[in-house]
Formats: sequence, structure tokens, C-alpha cells
Amino acid sequence: MNENKQVEILESVIKQMLNPIRNIPLYLIIESICGNKILEYDLSENEVLKKAIKLSSININKEGIKSVRPNEVGNYAEPFIIEAFESLGFSASIPITNEGGKRSAGYPDICQFKWQRFLY
Repeated sequence: MNENKQVEILESVIKQMLNPIRNIPLYLIIESICGNKILEYDLSENEVLKKAIKLSSININKEGIKSVRPNEVGNYAEPFIIEAFESLGFSASIPITNEGGKRSAGYPDICQFKWQRFLY
């Protein structure tokens, strides 16, 4: 195959990759890319989530988060989020791995204990 034909094929592939993906659920795309299942979400918990977000945001803004590395900010936010859930009567924690330890992924990564059956 000559160089012009290779360039033409590559251009075609890149153009196809840049076309928007339509009618494919986001969870399916994420699962395909990451190889992990997306946690189920109970919509009846929306009000609790809204309250926890508001409460943790208020407390984060009061105390502030300082970090040299922006990708560490989520780690510093986790205790505020856990505290907010606990103040609302929920047990919250860093997710438990398949090996039984706790591990955070670098952005707020909180699980309520009743959701722990969906292990990574």
C-alpha cells in the first residue's frame, strides 16, 4: 500500500472517530472504556444528595482547600462529603476494593454502606 493510500485511510478513520456518538448510553461508553461497571443509582436519593452537596460545599468554602496539584482537591473534599452524609444520618466511606481495602480514585469517591455490594 502506498503512502497516499495509508494517509487516506487514516484520515477516514480519524473523521469517523470525531463523529458524535449518538443513541449510546453514557454508562455503556464508560464501561467499555474503563472495563468497570457503573454503580446503580437510586433516584429517590436525589434530595439526600442535594443536601449533602450543599452542606459539604458550605463547609469546604468555610475552611477552604489548598493544593498545589488540582487533581488532589477531590481527595481533600472527601472528608467534607463523608461528614455531610453522616450528619444526614447515612453511613458513608471510601469505597471498598475487591481485596477488602479502602481506596479513593483521586476525586470524591464516596459510597454509602448500603451501596457497598457494588464493589470495584
